[in-house]
Amino acid sequence: TESAADAVIAIDGEGVILFANGAVERIFGYEAEALPGRRLDLLVPEAAARLRESEPRTALLGRRHQVVCEATEFCGRHRDGRRLTLEISLGACRRGGAPLFTAVIRDVGERRRAEERYRYLAQYDALTGLPNRALFLDRVARALALARRNRERVALLFLDLDDFKLI
Repeated sequence: TESAADAVIAIDGEGVILFANGAVERIFGYEAEALPGRRLDLLVPEAAARLRESEPRTALLGRRHQVVCEATEFCGRHRDGRRLTLEISLGACRRGGAPLFTAVIRDVGERRRAEERYRYLAQYDALTGLPNRALFLDRVARALALARRNRERVALLFLDLDDFKLI
């Protein structure tokens, strides 16, 4: 687990961290050695709540391993207080008769910001920030579809500015 890019954390049935690999420092700002004995709520309150709400003891009966939650997005907290956008997979197994949970955590905040930027650039001019032709055509198509559904009309006003390209 130490060579993994994702944080890997083992949690007992009460939500107490038993183990954390080195990637937790890059993601959360805490040293891995400082986390055992602390609660998962410190890092990812939502995921900790999901564990409390699940039925680990009954769900694990007769099973060696079970996925509690597959690659779900949660908000986390960095040591400095920043909010983190995380993708977490939670698994459960039994260890000595008691439930043991594993969390594989990936910081997806940068990826989400890039996706939002690409969506914005697909509909707005990068230089001026004004809506582009793609957004215009999308809005016209929506207006026409809505008008058809409601048996209404649509009007479009075209304004031509002489020598606008020079500006």
